[in-house]
Amino acid sequence: LESICSGPQNEQLASFSRCLSLVSVGYTPRLTSKDLAGKITSSTFTLEQPRCVFNKFVTATDEIWLLVARSSGTLCELPYQSFENNSCYMTLGTAPANYPCPAEESSKLTVLRVGNEVDCKTDPARPDCNGPLPEPGPYRVKFLAFNSGGPIAESRWSDPITLIQDPSVSRGPLQMPSNASLSLCADACLSLEGRRSPCLNLQRPEQVRSRVPEGTSGSITEIICRSIASHT
Repeated sequence: LESICSGPQNEQLASFSRCLSLVSVGYTPRLTSKDLAGKITSSTFTLEQPRCVFNKFVTATDEIWLLVARSSGTLCELPYQSFENNSCYMTLGTAPANYPCPAEESSKLTVLRVGNEVDCKTDPARPDCNGPLPEPGPYRVKFLAFNSGGPIAESRWSDPITLIQDPSVSRGPLQMPSNASLSLCADACLSLEGRRSPCLNLQRPEQVRSRVPEGTSGSITEIICRSIASHT
């Protein structure tokens, strides 16, 4: 960690010597191979579902979530609603039963459209909103499996995914980190058991939301996604 995540914004992270290792399922998220209209738009992209991927590592009561990340970042919050000002959020949590092994010759469309929800994009009660992506990216994603104690298994990071540029919007370039630095920095934050500084243990949105007093509109929980690109 010290060689990749060192620096003023990561010195506390680098000081941790004990991290838990998540089980890697050996799967790389990818865009759907199906010839679909709108596979990539200016605010969405469409992934293959991770079917038959987590079967050996989860039970029926566990959940599988999608982590969406980009390279720029400081201290980031879990809710989608603050994604424009941070580096990552989690969305599309579901039971493993929704990603079964497909039947042969299945004609069912088995895709996930990331960025497809509009109604919840400003709703603090929906920190897991699958809201529109705010800029072209590039983005990387990974799937994470959770049980009641936290994350237990993970996919690899996807390749960079760049959205269609809206010609009416002028944005500066956004650099994407290497797979190694992105994985090490983010995984350190995801895998620290019981640590609250600098990384809070990553929890499912509904677990955190259940402890937030009614009417609270502040942050739900925090994780670190600190200056990943600057350490490639």
